Amino acid sequence: MTEANDTHEHDKSSRSPIWLLFQMRREELTPAICAGALLFCLLFINYILRPLRETIGISGSDINLERLYYGTFITMLVLNPIFALLVAKYPRKRFIPYALRFFALNMLAFVALIPLLDGVGEMWLGRTFFVWLSVFNVFVVSLFWGFMADTYRNEQGKRLFGILSVGGTLGAIAGSAFAQHVASRITEARDETFTLAVCLVIGAVVIEFGAQMTRIVNKLGERFEDEEQPPEAPELAEHRGDKKIGGSAWTGFVQVARSPYLLGICAFMLLYALTSTIIYFEKLHVVKVVFESAADRQRTFAQIDFWTNIATFGMQLFITGRIMTFIGVGAALAALPLVVTLGFTGLFATLSLPEDSQTLILNMSPALFVLILFEASRRAMNYGVSRPAREVLYTVVSRDEKYKAKSLIDTVVYRGADVLGARLFNIMKINLELSPATIALVAVPIGVTWTALAITLGVAQRRRAARAE
Repeated sequence: MTEANDTHEHDKSSRSPIWLLFQMRREELTPAICAGALLFCLLFINYILRPLRETIGISGSDINLERLYYGTFITMLVLNPIFALLVAKYPRKRFIPYALRFFALNMLAFVALIPLLDGVGEMWLGRTFFVWLSVFNVFVVSLFWGFMADTYRNEQGKRLFGILSVGGTLGAIAGSAFAQHVASRITEARDETFTLAVCLVIGAVVIEFGAQMTRIVNKLGERFEDEEQPPEAPELAEHRGDKKIGGSAWTGFVQVARSPYLLGICAFMLLYALTSTIIYFEKLHVVKVVFESAADRQRTFAQIDFWTNIATFGMQLFITGRIMTFIGVGAALAALPLVVTLGFTGLFATLSLPEDSQTLILNMSPALFVLILFEASRRAMNYGVSRPAREVLYTVVSRDEKYKAKSLIDTVVYRGADVLGARLFNIMKINLELSPATIALVAVPIGVTWTALAITLGVAQRRRAARAE
């Protein structure tokens, strides 16, 4: 296609309603819908199971919860080299469905075990489920975004990753709404194991649908290559779905160790997970104090998820792409650390109030109100702006790094930071006997450091993109 025709097609796209609303060209619409459907499936499963996991987590002590974090981290360490071997041995269009179906089989295995266990066995099944879901929810989402970074160029990622995230947000909204309904049924039926079994069967069916979506996206890639689409079309080229990536099981570790850029992303993920873990423990503390029954706690967690995802939806649909295009990846990355810094400051202020001066806000204690506002703002900013921006960081690395190094960072580093955060929280709470308010104050300088790192990473990403172009 000639340069004049390229310009003509670009002008037509720029005048189309799709471009005006979403900054998306017509030929990019179908791949985006299919990719969004895949992310919908993954987040729907996570959010119908997530409140059940949170209820298991809140039922034990902080020490037991820390042990569950250790179990998750060790599981990640074992699985990561196995996944790297899968990536090296099989082409993309095979190893992604294989990985998804592995988790579907896990779900069916849980369903088979539930009727056979009681007492101590049921307790260990619950702990195993907590670890499994903690692995599943980061692994499959990391796999999805590696797939997208392998699919789209840097310029497209800035425009489209926010739109692709909408599919995940819709899945999260649907999943959390379903979880709220399930929580009300638990109150009536008093049968949590049956509810878990039903949710797992639904999850296995939905994940198979997601595996079918990966086939469709790969076929679209082959079609775009065969039709020799212009540069504006999604770069689903080189029949990448048919090509083996190669390498060894330990390639990801070597890639991260040798790259200052990837080490910077590691540090970003570490600070993100560290602050998230501290928030998580603070949330469990406040909810445990305010609510006595498991059903009320589960319903509260599901409600937080639901309203957070509603706020995220509008941000991803209309704002994220424009933010990254006009103010850059670094500024988009820095938005979340700023929210976290402000949130910990507000949590410190409300948790420090004496009980006799705590005026209820919307029939909630000030700490619970600030916690819900903080959690909703943080997660909306994360999924609406920071997460798409973080995934754009990987559009300027090698194809091998998009799967192996990225998987290592998103799983092992992320869950390792969870362990560090849990250990740090328990040291502050149990050994140093710090109050929840003081712990929130300690987290404020972590947020400031994280903000500076986000800006630095944005500069490095822009330089790599300029070199590539």
